Amino acid sequence: MAAMGEPERRRWRRLRAELPLQLQLEDAAGGVEIRTAVGSHLNPTGIFVQVDDPPAVGTRVRITLNAEATDGVLSAEGQVVDCVVSGDGPPGVGIRVDRAGPGWTRLYDWLVDDR
Repeated sequence: MAAMGEPERRRWRRLRAELPLQLQLEDAAGGVEIRTAVGSHLNPTGIFVQVDDPPAVGTRVRITLNAEATDGVLSAEGQVVDCVVSGDGPPGVGIRVDRAGPGWTRLYDWLVDDR
C-alpha cells in the first residue's frame, strides 16, 4: 500500500468486471469445498473474490469460470493473500494467482479491450 501522498504503484491495471465463478477451497485434510462466488478486480496475477465467510489467508484455492473471451472454462490456482470480512464493500478474499493457463491473460486482455 502506498504511503499517504504517494501514488499507488501497481504493475497491472485492475479491472472491475464482475465474473460469476466457482471457488474450490482445499482443507488441511485434503478435502475440497466448492463455493459459488463473484470475481472482481481482475489482473493477470490476481483477483478479488466476493464470498461470504471468506477463507483464511494462506488457503490454497482453484478458481473456475466460464468467460466469453476464453472459449470455454477457464481455471487458475492461487493462494489467499488478503481477507476482507467487514467494511464498506462485500466480504471476500484477494487471491494471488500462481498457476494459470494462457486463457487467464486472454480474459484480462479481452476485458481491457472491451473498456
